Amino acid sequence: MPFWLLILAWVFLGERLRGLQWPAVCMAFLGLLLVASPWRLHGMASSLMAVGTGLSLAASTIVAKRLYGRREVDILSFTTWQMLFGSLPLIIIAALTWQGPPEWSATFTWALLYNVLLAGAAAWCLWIYAITVLRAGDAGFGTLMIPVIGVVAAWLQLGERPAPVEAVGMGLIVCALTVLALLGAFVERRVDPLTPPL
Repeated sequence: MPFWLLILAWVFLGERLRGLQWPAVCMAFLGLLLVASPWRLHGMASSLMAVGTGLSLAASTIVAKRLYGRREVDILSFTTWQMLFGSLPLIIIAALTWQGPPEWSATFTWALLYNVLLAGAAAWCLWIYAITVLRAGDAGFGTLMIPVIGVVAAWLQLGERPAPVEAVGMGLIVCALTVLALLGAFVERRVDPLTPPL
């Protein structure tokens, strides 16, 4: 998604990469390839769905960014309507694949609440806020930490040790994001220098 977002932000928002941002982006892309290992996806369908998901999220981010640039929109209201309309295809798929009611348990209830409230609604509110205060490309690159956190969490919680290639990929992503953050701080300081303390 961050790389689709970079391309779409270039085309539709006029956001350009400059100077040292290019090698940092290339480093992040290589790191993401090593962590995600797309060559291990089984079948063309899964590969196309993964690419389509990233493109869809990037496109929705551009639409939201342009919407917020044109008029003031309440983030909570926007998120509510987005979640409502986004749930309709899921309800249809659930109805078509119905195999009986779920087995309610404490674990299932917690997982459901976590996915709906935190991973869904709260995360989307925070994402919308991020793209309103940051350039779309910059916000997108922050999401590169998601696979890194996923690999580390699987290691800590499930005992799944990352392969050496994944560790190298995580290192490249962290280095690239550090370079991009430092470049952003440097540019911001040049544009709006901090006033010295009294």
